[in-house]
Amino acid sequence: MLIFTCLGGLLGALVWRTQAVVPLVFGLAMPFYLDSGALEPIRLDGEWPWRLAHLSPAYYAVGVLQHAFHGLQVTPESVRTDLLVLVAIAAVGLIAAGGALRRVGDR
Repeated sequence: MLIFTCLGGLLGALVWRTQAVVPLVFGLAMPFYLDSGALEPIRLDGEWPWRLAHLSPAYYAVGVLQHAFHGLQVTPESVRTDLLVLVAIAAVGLIAAGGALRRVGDR
């Protein structure tokens, strides 16, 4: 949740217009959800979709949640690696959103 909140704050600070951000977010949400592995392990869909799934924080979150609630390992990466990637993405998102909002506040 923190990651997507930071990314939303970053987009809002950069674009400034709700009408431009909303279609972009809705347009990206469905592919990220479908390609995250939430419905089935994305590894079963082939090499290209699996590599593309690594661009989404949801891919790593699904790996952690599946392990936590069901004891399943649905990603070839370890749970520790998935958690570290999520923490790194959250830190980068926080720094980027904070910088963008600070820059907007200076105007």
